[in-house]
Amino acid sequence: MSIFLLQTAFGSALGIALAPTATDPKLVWMYTGICIATIITAGLFWFLFSHYNAAEESMNQLDDNGEVAVKASEINARGAVVGDHNHGPTDAASRRLQQEREGGFTTGADQV
Repeated sequence: MSIFLLQTAFGSALGIALAPTATDPKLVWMYTGICIATIITAGLFWFLFSHYNAAEESMNQLDDNGEVAVKASEINARGAVVGDHNHGPTDAASRRLQQEREGGFTTGADQV
């Protein structure tokens, strides 16, 4: 809350400082000054944080566990992927979980 109030105080101080220049002939220069300050701030922001762009792909990648993204329209009410896509599970535990979701799972007692 204190940071919010500090930002509000800076904004109010800036408004009080710019109020005398908000007359008709000086209005264009006031907005020109704000525009220049914004461009300088944007350049500083880019300079300080542009190194994160290089690391963005590695930060956003998911672990490769054989998972494949599918559209929401390709998933039925039970959560199984429908259609002629090769998005099947890659390991035994995933296959068993998918069989349980589809209702085709049989226990050892059912296989007698």
